[in-house]
Amino acid sequence: MYQGDKMGKFLWEKSTPKNLGVYRFVQKTGWFHEDLRDALNSLLLLLAKVFSLEYLAPTNYLRLSYSMQSIRICFICLLSLPSHAWSQEEIKSVQNEVSPTYQPVNVFERETRDTTAQQRDLGFMRPGGNEGGPGYFLQYQPLAQVDGQNTELGFIRQQLRLGAPIYRDDINSVILSGGVQNHLFQGSAVFPDSGRAFPESLWNIRLSTMYMRKLEDGWMLGLMGGVTIASDEPFTQSRDVNANVMAFLRVPQSDTSAWLFSVFYAPMSELRFPVPGIAYQWQPNEHWSLNLGIPFSVTYRPTQDWTLEANWMPVRNFRTQAMYQLAEKVSLFARWQWINESWFLDDRSDWRERLFYYEMSVTGGVRYQLFDRVFAELGAGYAFNRFYFNGRNFDDRNYDRINLGSGLIINAALSLRF
Repeated sequence: MYQGDKMGKFLWEKSTPKNLGVYRFVQKTGWFHEDLRDALNSLLLLLAKVFSLEYLAPTNYLRLSYSMQSIRICFICLLSLPSHAWSQEEIKSVQNEVSPTYQPVNVFERETRDTTAQQRDLGFMRPGGNEGGPGYFLQYQPLAQVDGQNTELGFIRQQLRLGAPIYRDDINSVILSGGVQNHLFQGSAVFPDSGRAFPESLWNIRLSTMYMRKLEDGWMLGLMGGVTIASDEPFTQSRDVNANVMAFLRVPQSDTSAWLFSVFYAPMSELRFPVPGIAYQWQPNEHWSLNLGIPFSVTYRPTQDWTLEANWMPVRNFRTQAMYQLAEKVSLFARWQWINESWFLDDRSDWRERLFYYEMSVTGGVRYQLFDRVFAELGAGYAFNRFYFNGRNFDDRNYDRINLGSGLIINAALSLRF
């Protein structure tokens, strides 16, 4: 039994809330996978490191909540914590009893590192310029002039992403992930052709499961299925619920190259039909990492301190970034990207009609490593070529179009990276 198992087992046995449903389920079924132990283990130690343990221990749950005007995102995490307060000395004694050299186990290190790499190779990019991984992202775009209207419009964009492995053996792995994104608007605007008022907020809620299986000769098969709700009034109509499906097959050709075959269906993307992809992955040396085809990505590291990246996904999703390692825990970055998003409005008459948003931006900032694989990011920049429209696809971009003037953007993020 490695150290993560020992600490997880010890803390579990020390816990007192036997009435928890989770505890009863585990006790009854005998199901306590090593990944669950590591997840509770790592979460407990991280929280104890960030906060005072005396604050956490008297409760059997930790409630993480964030509120901003009409936004309230609340997650309840059940933890097997003692009902009495533990001091810092008691925590040290627990660690020493298990192992004097105990190091926290990173729950994502075994499966999520490989999965995150696959997602990056497949070109998965998140709105707002933040890569897809566990974390929280916040962006503020101040009020800007709406062309042709005597009004201004601005918004706060925030996104929370979660993910964790729920099963793993030597061949198979299953990862559960989800996220919530919200746009909260300031000011007002009117769609010029339909005369409808611009919504006060927009939501995008997703939940998905990825299954990965190692095949013979190093082949890798991946399947992902999930649901997405993107609307100004989520959970009001079943027509706003959409299914996402993805599959890929990675076929190694050598130690440094492989073919990647994929198909991706996401009704909320620009293309509402299944999109096939084929790409050649090649890492000729330590400086270059290439994914040539669909999706497309290139990473170039000319020196140990510099990293240059470029990504593209059909049709209008571009992202380029340059990063410089200024110090051991500090990096500077510059980024250009072209993104798009879409939502179903609750009052639409055509069930296939969506509200689209397109944006280009240039940003720069600093990234600081808080803990092992935990990073904080702060940046600012300039957004331009911003516009909204209602329609079925990009060909309808001149209907109900709202052009938003260029302006400042401010970004902040807290993320887990591999």
